[in-house]
Amino acid sequence: MFGKTYPNPEFRRYELHRVWVVEARIKSGYRHLAPHRIYYIDEDSWISSEQTDYDKNEKVWKLVETYPIPAWEIGAPV
Repeated sequence: MFGKTYPNPEFRRYELHRVWVVEARIKSGYRHLAPHRIYYIDEDSWISSEQTDYDKNEKVWKLVETYPIPAWEIGAPV
């Protein structure tokens, strides 16, 4: 299932979910590598499943994708 540094795309499973799109910008007067971010938060689990980071020139700098895993013993995804 896993390559050396990331999950093998052949084994990923995607399905439609309702998400909340949250856009965040850094407060005026502060600096950050990603001063603008967009989070995609799954409405069922409240886990941020996707994130897009933009650099200071408003170009996409980094994409983040998370894979929630069900933890049956606590009754929640982690």
